[in-house]
Amino acid sequence: LFENQNKLVRLELNYNNIEYLLNGAFIGLINLEYLEMKSNKLRYIEPFSIRYLTRLKSFHLEKNSLSEFDLKSMPRQLNEIDLSFNQIKKISTFKLQLNKLVKIKLSYNNLKTIENDWFNTLFNLRDLNLDNNYLGFLKKDYFSNLFGLYYLDLSFNQISSIQMDTFMSMTKLLELDLSSNCLFFLNRNLFRNLENLRSLKLNDNRIKHLNSFVFENLKSLSFLNMSNNLLQNFTKLKDLLLKILPLEDTEKIHKYRFGNPAFRIWLDEAKLAIHQSIE
Repeated sequence: LFENQNKLVRLELNYNNIEYLLNGAFIGLINLEYLEMKSNKLRYIEPFSIRYLTRLKSFHLEKNSLSEFDLKSMPRQLNEIDLSFNQIKKISTFKLQLNKLVKIKLSYNNLKTIENDWFNTLFNLRDLNLDNNYLGFLKKDYFSNLFGLYYLDLSFNQISSIQMDTFMSMTKLLELDLSSNCLFFLNRNLFRNLENLRSLKLNDNRIKHLNSFVFENLKSLSFLNMSNNLLQNFTKLKDLLLKILPLEDTEKIHKYRFGNPAFRIWLDEAKLAIHQSIE
């Protein structure tokens, strides 16, 4: 079909009824860089249907019917892949060599757990979206080698437990979204290596108490959302915030929101104010 299309750089096959990708399906597309197949009925992709698209940079497969995905069959030049809105339960990554992959979207799938080897060779990954799945806990080995990660979205899962060193390797992380989960406790050292973190979303969980050291090393934090939790004890809250908000640096802080309707917390003209509302 594409044997004489060696100048084609972008191919869009969206909104069709394609169910399978067979080996050799794209023979001849030696310069293809962008491939979109979203909103089809894809159930299966044979290992060598994509592998020989050696210049492929972007692959969009969102809104299909994939239940498994063989990431190791992707071409080595791939920069980003979108697998959101599928039915994926498992990813195959054995001997994965995608050194240029910087973005993976796995939102809205059926992931209940993460195998220890799924992401551990993706050293250059910058953006990982795992929101809207069924993850119940996070182990420290899940993301152990993601040294260059900037953005991690784990919102809208069922996470109730996070091992202490889960985020230890993410020294460059800028944004972490843990909102809309089932967290009720945060280990005091959970965020200890995240000195570059700017945005932390913990809203819509079940957190009742905060350890006074939990945010201690978040020196770059400019947005914290803890709305819609079960916070009760504010006795050490001022000290907790002062650990990460030196008054001389407050001009870079925008707003810190807490969901308890009896309290509002903000910074105004280099002054930390805790205001008790009568609402």
